[in-house]
Amino acid sequence: MNKEIEQTFASEGVLAQYFANFQPRQGQVEMADACFTNIRKGGNLIAEAGTGIGKTFAYGVAALLSGRKVIITTATKSLQDQLSKRDIPALCQALGVPARIAVLKGRENYVCAQRLEQASQQAVISHQRGMQAAIQEVKQWAGRHVSGELAEVLGSRSNPVWDKVCARSEFCALVSCDANFCAYPALRKDAEDADILIINHHLLGADLALRAAGLSPILPDRDALIVDEAHQLTPVLIQALGQTASTLSWLHGLRELANLMQAEIRDMPACDKALQDALVALNHWQLTAEGVKGKQKAQEWLTNEAYMASLIGFIEQWRLLLPQLAIAADRSPTIKAQAALLGRLAETTISWGTETKQSVHWVEAQNGHWFLYNTPLSIADDFANAVKKNYASVILTSATLSVGDDFDYLKRQLGLWDAQSYRWLSPYDYANHAMLYLPAQLPEPNSNDYTLALMRRVWPLIIANGGRAFLLFTSYKAMQLAADTLRPHLPFPLLVQGEQDAHQLIAAFREKGNAVLVATASFWEGVDVSGSALSLVVIDKIPFSPPDDPVAQAREALLVEKGLSAFVCEQLPDATMALIQGAGRLIRSETDKGVLVIGDPRITQRGYGKTILSALPPMKQTRSNVEALAFIQTMENT
Repeated sequence: MNKEIEQTFASEGVLAQYFANFQPRQGQVEMADACFTNIRKGGNLIAEAGTGIGKTFAYGVAALLSGRKVIITTATKSLQDQLSKRDIPALCQALGVPARIAVLKGRENYVCAQRLEQASQQAVISHQRGMQAAIQEVKQWAGRHVSGELAEVLGSRSNPVWDKVCARSEFCALVSCDANFCAYPALRKDAEDADILIINHHLLGADLALRAAGLSPILPDRDALIVDEAHQLTPVLIQALGQTASTLSWLHGLRELANLMQAEIRDMPACDKALQDALVALNHWQLTAEGVKGKQKAQEWLTNEAYMASLIGFIEQWRLLLPQLAIAADRSPTIKAQAALLGRLAETTISWGTETKQSVHWVEAQNGHWFLYNTPLSIADDFANAVKKNYASVILTSATLSVGDDFDYLKRQLGLWDAQSYRWLSPYDYANHAMLYLPAQLPEPNSNDYTLALMRRVWPLIIANGGRAFLLFTSYKAMQLAADTLRPHLPFPLLVQGEQDAHQLIAAFREKGNAVLVATASFWEGVDVSGSALSLVVIDKIPFSPPDDPVAQAREALLVEKGLSAFVCEQLPDATMALIQGAGRLIRSETDKGVLVIGDPRITQRGYGKTILSALPPMKQTRSNVEALAFIQTMENT
């Protein structure tokens, strides 16, 4: 072990002297040493660190003491902010390392001064008073804040002002900027100069996509890449390297074009007419999605005459618009930028549906809109080749990367078969502080009365626990049924996903102290509620992919072609890792105690249940409702 690392984490080392609550942990110092060695010598490292190991300090110390230039990427904004505003600056102070730290997100997270002014003019022309007031608020904020990060003023991308004023890459590439100040170039310069650059997985994915296309990358070259929350990396990269088009994106894009035409060019009636015809054709295409739910393979969707006729009709109207749009684009750089954006959307739409062995084309109906996807079946080769070319050292870390002691699932996803892998178990006392309750004699999970039967079984636990519970479901239908069942009878506050913003729900859950939160997959991970506010977690089913998921079906067919078991190599590890993440909501600190309920009877009836159970923390287990209630009473008395 490196002496400097060992001394840094010692009971009387610099971390103990600087941080009042620091406690030496063997797993943490071992992880720091492994990361330090990897950054110095190069190669790929998988480092699974159970809850409580302190992985951010482990890799943070290793990065700072290595003397190398490092990129750290995370999946969530909360961890990105924690690293950039708290952990890494504090470690720099403690270690006496004057490292330069920078944070970089995608262009669309920042305000564009020119687009902000254009949006303001458009709101005035169209007499949108509410939009005028909202944009004026952004203008006042932009005059006071140099960061330019829109989340500070607009909260989330769902705010309708965001897309009107953000620094879209198409706009920046095609419009000569005459703004007095733009935040993004300064941020890019900071990123170039930084010793530690903190980004997110989406920006990493965008960078890899640009590099794969032979275009200029977003990120500077660095010695090492540290991927925190690495279990979320693969789906983000798949999204980045895939293609998407939708009636919703077309609607937004064409409406934006209409607004620009109204504001900048009012003497092209032929263009206005062609644009309105395209919007009408788009509406006909969109109407075919009304009342439709679920996912379909492209081949199935394309055989529907109504769907195909409406899509072809829209594409024909788009092509009729193109000559007029070219004339307008020559007269306005902003319209040129919008036309370029729509042109790429058209390429994706027109090319959609042609199957290849490398990707699967599928469609989904959501909220009355069609979403067309071209999804790569694997990003393993792309990722492995990219990181080999761009980074000497790559470290993947998370609390959940293996299935049992096996890291093959992650290695297969990312193509890192040569990676060294280590696993440090959580130091928390699960054996005494937590119980796993597997209810006996529940109906099959696909039966109509399953959710009601599970609610009847856990109701006494919710009451005995005084609320303070997460109820996590694998489908919205089951979640809503549970919420409707509990609402008339529950003597505690009921919080339901979708009825408030996710951050508001978690804040309310913490504040109330006795609430019951009912949610689906988005709350299975990344939610940290430690202390007495949460001591009961109920998971309704093993989260297997739906049998009609076109992407899962295509991946499984590819594995079968290679002579591998799709269930063993894909379905089981994917479900197990998701289940572990859900279970991880229960114990978040050394003093936390609680009961985990997994309702799905397959976990005790099927052979694969042993694999899942062995991957969970070593808790006491019971099939008895009485024993689960007794454990809750014990928690209350200690």
